[in-house]
Amino acid sequence: MASKATEPPSRTGTQSIERAARVLRVLAERGRSGWRISDLAARTGLALGTCHRILEGLVRERMAIHIASNARYAVGPLIAEVAASRPDWVDLPGEMASQLQQL
Repeated sequence: MASKATEPPSRTGTQSIERAARVLRVLAERGRSGWRISDLAARTGLALGTCHRILEGLVRERMAIHIASNARYAVGPLIAEVAASRPDWVDLPGEMASQLQQL
């Protein structure tokens, strides 16, 4: 009987989510300046076509935006809306109080 090589456990249904999360994390590194798709694919380790399909879905869901003027992608408005729904995560007024007083 031949021995079977040990394979990593199957990630049924989660691979797409993990890849989309990876793209979002990298998008967040550049803020408004965004990424060219080729650079984003290289940074995430995803194939260009895979990265493009993920970005299309993220743009449709408003988690990413495509900046037509420079052909880059950046974090979309839904991410801010989701973050704002959890004000207990960040006390922005408290963190910015000293800067606001200086102004």
